[in-house]
Amino acid sequence: MLPLTFPGRRERPSTNTILPRMAITSVTSGTSFHPDSQIQEKGLLSTRSSDTGEYYEAGDSASERRLLRKLDWHLLPLISVMHLLSFLDRSNFGNAKVAGMEASLHLRGNGFNIAAALFYVFYAAFEVPSNLLMKKIGPHRWFPFQMVCWGIVCTLTCLTKNLGGLIAIRIFLGIAEAGLFPGLAYYISLWYKKDELARRISIFYASTTSSGAFGGILSWWILKMNGVGHLAGWRWIFALEGMLTVVVGVFAFWGMHGLPEDAKFINEEERTMIQVRLAKDREHMNTHYSFAFVRQGFADWKSYFFAIIYLGNAIPVYSLSLFLPSIIANLGYKAADAQLLSTPPYILAMIVALINAWLSDKYKVRGPLILCSQLLAIIGFTVLLGTKKAKYGYMATFFTCSGTYATVPVLLSWASNNTGGDTKKAVRIALMVGLATWVVYALPLSTGIMTNPATTWDTRLNKRKEKLCREKRLSVSDRVEFQDLGDDSPLFRFTL
Repeated sequence: MLPLTFPGRRERPSTNTILPRMAITSVTSGTSFHPDSQIQEKGLLSTRSSDTGEYYEAGDSASERRLLRKLDWHLLPLISVMHLLSFLDRSNFGNAKVAGMEASLHLRGNGFNIAAALFYVFYAAFEVPSNLLMKKIGPHRWFPFQMVCWGIVCTLTCLTKNLGGLIAIRIFLGIAEAGLFPGLAYYISLWYKKDELARRISIFYASTTSSGAFGGILSWWILKMNGVGHLAGWRWIFALEGMLTVVVGVFAFWGMHGLPEDAKFINEEERTMIQVRLAKDREHMNTHYSFAFVRQGFADWKSYFFAIIYLGNAIPVYSLSLFLPSIIANLGYKAADAQLLSTPPYILAMIVALINAWLSDKYKVRGPLILCSQLLAIIGFTVLLGTKKAKYGYMATFFTCSGTYATVPVLLSWASNNTGGDTKKAVRIALMVGLATWVVYALPLSTGIMTNPATTWDTRLNKRKEKLCREKRLSVSDRVEFQDLGDDSPLFRFTL
């Protein structure tokens, strides 16, 4: 509900000043701009270096391109590796099944499926707590700690002897990995503007598809170690991949950067530029932690609406990550060949996801491109279900992987763009991923069905806010009055 009255409104100040650097304070700490600073309604937001006296303008495309390149090189490679190893340590369960884990552990009936499902139950349950802990203690400490924990658990999987041990280890793995994916998406949103998010999320999410490609080849190679040290080949998959994660996790304690206000790889001028860019792009929402904002995230119906949309796509994503080698093997291919043949569909999916995200940022739209991605997935699943010929079934896996994986970066960007306030954003992203994961095996809803009304509703909300701003003569100069309202602020605009 939008507020209709605004007690204590100030008169609109003049708009012919620029923002001095000394007036900028930490955006991520929740401090607002200096009260005397203003933003030109049709001008550029600027700041001046206290050392050189030069002005940096938020609209200076050359300066922003240099800054973005620097951020990309320092932030994206490590978080992409972290997400790659996370998905690799999760999806190797399917590779181990094809490699003989079921027979070795004497799994009968739905034993494998139960162990696979319980991972996601606990993974989902700890999504929101993980994101809140990350915000409290810092991403540069929390993410590396997570990596070391789940790497140890993954390594210990090689020692399981029966179904009970397998279930226990999968539960601990779910708890250890919880929150990494939504946490990384939230972390990226603290550095980049709204229309720069999808491309960056797609780059680190591309590691998901890379893990499918790389995981198949790696598992095929590791299986050649069958019998070494009296361990079956599938046990070596968990042992080697888990130890690799631990090594990278230890390195991440030194290689992971914190937030813009304390990161050491940027100088003070660049730090100020980031703060100016984000302050304007966030429409001056509060960024500090408060439990009131946590309640906002849980109480807002849009959080659950995004979760339902994400759910429709999570079902095929998680299914493919676990069962693609089995699907290909059931088409009539040998087990070893199935490991290798699972690689090409993931490579194409990575390319399609990057293109889809680039188009989304370029044209500043989310919903329509999600619908297009889902059409690819629908075509693939239709062919896969309807054909009995191996070559057509294998061709269909290219469509299913491309459509499902291309949806996720754009959908996460959509949810992030349409959430005001950092704490609420952290809760919403974790909640949508967590709830969708929780019911991924029980409630297969269609993403496409939900996306169309969501786009229409966002359009109506923007028009309603624009009308209210005209009637009440509201502008960005009134931002302080509404900074605690999150995306309910009349100055906040939703991304279509």
